[in-house]
This record gives sequence, C-alpha cells and structure tokens, in this order.
Amino acid sequence: MRSTEPGAASVYEAVDGAGHAVWLKVAAEPTAWDRRTRWRFQRLARRRARLQHPNLLRVLDSGEIDGRLFVALERVEARTLAEVIAEGPMAARSALHVAAGIARAL
Repeated sequence: MRSTEPGAASVYEAVDGAGHAVWLKVAAEPTAWDRRTRWRFQRLARRRARLQHPNLLRVLDSGEIDGRLFVALERVEARTLAEVIAEGPMAARSALHVAAGIARAL
C-alpha cells in the first residue's frame, strides 16, 4: 500500500475486471468527508479523466462503492517525483529534464 496525504486517501495496487494492474486511490473513511469535499474529489476525478498526456497517469474509472470514493489510475512502473527529489541534489541537466517533463504535462 502506498499512502498519500494522511487521512485524505490511500493508494493501493489492484487488478481491474479485465486483469490489468491499476492504482486504486480510495478516499478516507466516508464520515471524514463533508458534502463539499466529496464533490471536489469527484470533480477532480472527472477533470483528470479528460486529460491525456504521456507524462500523466490516465484516469480509468472513478466512483463510489459502499460510501467510499475511488479513482482507478493506470499503473506504471516508475519513480515518483517525491522519490527523485528524496535522492538529493541532481545534476543541472537531469533537473532540466525533469522540469521539462513536468512543463509538458502542464
């Protein structure tokens, strides 16, 4: 299990109905979310689903099951930006490469 913001959501490795590996982002306990927060989570999932770019994970599905909101994302094997940064300072050329990838996604 990979965890995101404490109390907000957790990210799990999962398998979809077709047998594909996915990341499943599941919202925290339903009682911890008010109506506006739930709406924002769902709106973000819908907006992210419309984005198509090689530097972004594709949203495959989103919804609610047993009162828990979820977003299913394509699963890729790569280091996160946080992992790259945690490794410490990087060469200028490498930093520019990372920054260019982020800029293209935006």
